[in-house]
Amino acid sequence: MTADVPEDSYSIPIGQAKVIRQGDDCTIVSFGRAVHFCTEAAETLASDGIQCEVIDGRSIKPLDIETIASSVRRTNCCVVVDQSWPFASIGSEVAAEIHRVCFDDLDNHVHRVHSDDVPAPYAWNLEQEMLPNARKICEAVRSVTYNV
Repeated sequence: MTADVPEDSYSIPIGQAKVIRQGDDCTIVSFGRAVHFCTEAAETLASDGIQCEVIDGRSIKPLDIETIASSVRRTNCCVVVDQSWPFASIGSEVAAEIHRVCFDDLDNHVHRVHSDDVPAPYAWNLEQEMLPNARKICEAVRSVTYNV
């Protein structure tokens, strides 16, 4: 995956999430490398008529829950994508915060997409299947939006 890298010095504001893609049907929140998979999934879902807002959380502590909550209150659905195992992960904490702040606004529970809860395989193709990917994110978005 490629992206533009500024030639001049720049900084990323800590504690301020960035909305990567606008959408009204579902909010997808992620951090780091998995944001690329979320963008890919959002493009695939757009071809099916599901418009997802993709948010790059950028920092975990402090977490920009205001930006995330604002999006979730508008879309009423949320998928959190985290490239770690599901138990006691950043994704589980972010999902818990979204439930705490947006409980009355959600039409479904916050769905999470993590690495599969298995030891990391050595084979490249198996590792790619174990990690979060666009297919898994699309399945979660279709489930949370009842577009199965």
